[in-house]
Amino acid sequence: MSLKNKVILVTGASRGIGKAIAERFSNEGAIAIITSRNLKEIKDVSKRIKNSFPVELDVADKKSVKSAVQKIISRFKRIDILINNAGIVDYGTLLDVDYEHIDSQISTNLLGTIYCTKEVLRYMAAEKSGIIINIGSGSGKKGAAETSVYCASKFGVTGFTESIAEEFRHHNIKVHLINPGKVNTSIHKIPANDSRREKMLIPEDIADICVYLANLPQRVDVREVNIRPWIG
Repeated sequence: MSLKNKVILVTGASRGIGKAIAERFSNEGAIAIITSRNLKEIKDVSKRIKNSFPVELDVADKKSVKSAVQKIISRFKRIDILINNAGIVDYGTLLDVDYEHIDSQISTNLLGTIYCTKEVLRYMAAEKSGIIINIGSGSGKKGAAETSVYCASKFGVTGFTESIAEEFRHHNIKVHLINPGKVNTSIHKIPANDSRREKMLIPEDIADICVYLANLPQRVDVREVNIRPWIG
């Protein structure tokens, strides 16, 4: 599959994994739709990425999702690939995490993925074509202390991905899940100069997997990719 002029919607693309994904697809000739709640940040990012278009989008807000998707469709007439990347984490035991942060993690990580998928699928199903890539987590495969709500949200993304893949397989729509291990981004509490970061994955690793999945022949279905740092 040639990615030239394909319209790619990436959520949470102002930094980290999302930004790397947008850059990677842009280098392949795609039109990268860069989205985030912070319009100023994505405008700045868009200036440095060719063939990119910034759109303000809060994945946790249903109205924002509908408005953003409609704006993209009005301009480009289609969305070929959706990459649900936006995510947040708050560390602490369940007793330490307040209700506001419980709600924000579930709303962004799980509901945001559901909202964006639902709106984009309307158009993909009508065209009987499309690819959806959900960025999950190793924490969506195995629970860990002090990230219980984050793990719950990512386990939810796993189940959602499997269900949507079955629901829309006859619409010629592929749905993939990438579960990264630790990636060297600001989501971790580890100091920026800590040597432990040298053993982490980098955002470009995840971006490469996204492009690989997008380039698979139509006959090939890879439902889930688990990627971990290699420590030799």
